[in-house]
Amino acid sequence: MNCKKIIPLLLLLLPAFALAMENHKAHEHGKVDFDITVDNKEMLIMMESPAQSVLGFEKKIESKEEKEKVQIAQNKWLNQYKTFIDFPGIENCQTKDGKWSLEGSGGSHLEVKAEMTFTCAAVIKGKITIDPNAYSSSIEEAHFDFLGPNSKTKTGSVKKKQKIIIEL
Repeated sequence: MNCKKIIPLLLLLLPAFALAMENHKAHEHGKVDFDITVDNKEMLIMMESPAQSVLGFEKKIESKEEKEKVQIAQNKWLNQYKTFIDFPGIENCQTKDGKWSLEGSGGSHLEVKAEMTFTCAAVIKGKITIDPNAYSSSIEEAHFDFLGPNSKTKTGSVKKKQKIIIEL
């Protein structure tokens, strides 16, 4: 088989491989993954993390204090996102499809999965800032993947007390 046949085959298999890798992210305490996509007037932010990184625990929720921590984290993501997400014109945006869930077997290795879509009055431009520690002080490191206008991409990681900053 020559290269002219192998390369197209590899390109066809690449999306399936990427999806398989995404669905098998490492479960690392203290770490959070953000996926950010901007398309004109819309932005989608998705977050996935071990519950330990967001809540400070990841076992089955039993105590009143643990239930309160879950409610606080969920409310902060869905209703107080401006405390940790900022970009020019955010005040002229509506949020939709906000989701926050705690998933897992009920035992160990619970995961937080969240997403939010912003629909804005004007094209999103300027600087997008996400402060992971303003969302949860348990976050030690945040990884991010960004896809924006004109297929602009950016990938990176920030440590505790650092912010994700993306220039459009």
